[in-house]
Amino acid sequence: MSEKTKKMVWCKITVVMFIYFLATNYYWILVEGLYLHSLIFVAFFSETKYLWGFILIGWETKVGINH
Repeated sequence: MSEKTKKMVWCKITVVMFIYFLATNYYWILVEGLYLHSLIFVAFFSETKYLWGFILIGWETKVGINH
């Protein structure tokens, strides 16, 4: 692999990671909003039942968007 190709690969990896972490920030804001909504408006909300779903929304949803 040439030096130019190596730099392009690292540049693409860096950009993908940057976009992933940037999108993760916004999804965590969404997750916090959903969690606060559930605490305030849903009286019989089971935290442990939906907490893992919120975690998946926060981290995994963007994987499909980045590809």
